[in-house]
Amino acid sequence: MVIPLVVGAVTAAGLGTRLWKLSGGIPKAFFRIKGRPLLWYSLKALQRVGIDTVVISTVPGFSAETEEIVNELGIQGIILENQRNFLGNGTSLTSAIKYALSLDNLVIVSVTDHFLPREAYVKVKESLQQGSIAVIAGDSSPIYVDIEESTKILRLGDGSMKIGKDLAEWQWIDMGLFGFSSESLNSVKTCEKENYTISSMLQCMSTQVRINIASLPSSPWSDIDTIEDYIDLLYGKRREVLEAVLRWLSWRNG
Repeated sequence: MVIPLVVGAVTAAGLGTRLWKLSGGIPKAFFRIKGRPLLWYSLKALQRVGIDTVVISTVPGFSAETEEIVNELGIQGIILENQRNFLGNGTSLTSAIKYALSLDNLVIVSVTDHFLPREAYVKVKESLQQGSIAVIAGDSSPIYVDIEESTKILRLGDGSMKIGKDLAEWQWIDMGLFGFSSESLNSVKTCEKENYTISSMLQCMSTQVRINIASLPSSPWSDIDTIEDYIDLLYGKRREVLEAVLRWLSWRNG
């Protein structure tokens, strides 16, 4: 059996305004944790699971900073400046998917503000290689994230999904890691016309193709949206997540 190759994509075009008091106004992908930009962590994680070609949707004017990280890691990076990032993070998702699927039949997409265990990448990759059209990493019983702030997923009886932060009933929390095969491309092109967030894009796609869940209950993962998240990641309960990520990426600093 020939195992299909997978390329990577990273959405890194968010401004991260809720962190600006700490970051001085730099885009979120270049905000540093333990001396490394968030984008470095996403790219290194993909590299560690065998993905060395990555499409990166970045903030306009930050191609040089993105290229510096790519060169440091020694990967093949295709850098796209997202001129429509002001509309929502879904524009980064769709531009990255479409370009990546022009290179190969399978793509894993990582959101830069998430710290995830190796198992998340492995499960999404394996799900794609086993035939999934699309897949979302999901946690049914999260430990380290603020559920109120998190994106929730509910599978409906017809197989489609409701996805959003305001769902009263949910089955999984979206972990910010996705997989897409070339069979999903028509759905991506259809849904991108009126959907500008990742949540609305995926919800739309779920009415057209089956989106599987790579289930990782109670996994050591976290996102970073606020200053409180940052403090907790360095000094609070979420430090367990950061330490686990640093271990599997084989890089430590203090």
